[in-house]
Amino acid sequence: MIWNKITDLSLINELSDEVQIGFGIGVSYFPLIGETKDGGKIYDVIRGEAKGVKWKYNNNEVLLLSQNRINMVYPSVNLQFVIVIYFSRSSEYKAPNNAVIFSANGNLLSILNPPPFQSTFLLQKLRSNRHDNPPLDLKYDGALFFDNVSWLKNNDEIVTAVRIIYDCEWYETVVYYPETGMFGECLDSGRL
Repeated sequence: MIWNKITDLSLINELSDEVQIGFGIGVSYFPLIGETKDGGKIYDVIRGEAKGVKWKYNNNEVLLLSQNRINMVYPSVNLQFVIVIYFSRSSEYKAPNNAVIFSANGNLLSILNPPPFQSTFLLQKLRSNRHDNPPLDLKYDGALFFDNVSWLKNNDEIVTAVRIIYDCEWYETVVYYPETGMFGECLDSGRL
């Protein structure tokens, strides 16, 4: 039994079906449940719309249900926070503020605001489009939103990282420190 760390993280659909997700470097997000005859992989994925998240902390179950579709959920590297990314059209957590941080016991801690872009690539794109950094004034669907959270290696350290989409086709992945609520350096950027 692991105390004081998030375990058994699952997505739940509108029918209360649940799929436990994997997390870590090189770990599949959805669990492998079999292989095809030709060696292809079969993964257990959430069917329908994910409307809830469940995990264990200090041997207690934490359950968060929402009226909004959940795109992705991932714990922080220290297993003390859960980052939930809602679909960008969410009515409760609208883009660009569609990433929400919860404490391990399920309390809402913060709703993320996209940080200014750092990569030379994205800065050039913003300048050529004459957009602010970050372009918070853009109101069309796909203009600016969070779409991914993961653990990545940064030098010799494993960090929590979030990916931000700009103008439907460009991205920047940055370090996020849920302990402080601060963003760190850019790890990657480019075209989707």
